[in-house]
Amino acid sequence: MIETINSCIIWLIFVMILIGHFAKIEWIKLIAALVYFPVLFYFFGFELASNNKYSAIWTLAIILFCTGAAYWKWKRIELEEEERTYSREELITAKKIFDSNYLANPEDFEDTKGTYEDAQVTIDYLLGIIDADSKKYRKVKYGTRKAES
Repeated sequence: MIETINSCIIWLIFVMILIGHFAKIEWIKLIAALVYFPVLFYFFGFELASNNKYSAIWTLAIILFCTGAAYWKWKRIELEEEERTYSREELITAKKIFDSNYLANPEDFEDTKGTYEDAQVTIDYLLGIIDADSKKYRKVKYGTRKAES
């Protein structure tokens, strides 16, 4: 009887994982992930207590595999950065600030030679203006556009 209940619990969690994965329902994924490890540890102890050594080894292998997969996914999510898109208004405002800074103090800006590096420095400067202005309550004093050599 207990084996039947255990099998039903495992299949219920497995179906929750599949539904969460394919339907992309985050709260089901979270519930399944929170329930899965304690249930696996319960089955590991159950298999050891019932002297099924090979089943206990397989359960331990599944625990180690799931732990490794969870760690890998956690590291991957930690390393991913969300790419920011910039609106036309933000770019126009940044260009106006860039031009006013250039007119106020032109000796702080290098002459552009039309190279890729010059374009990259200018773009980094403009995006820095946008990112600095997008943070609330932060007053920013804009620096120079000179490339760090």
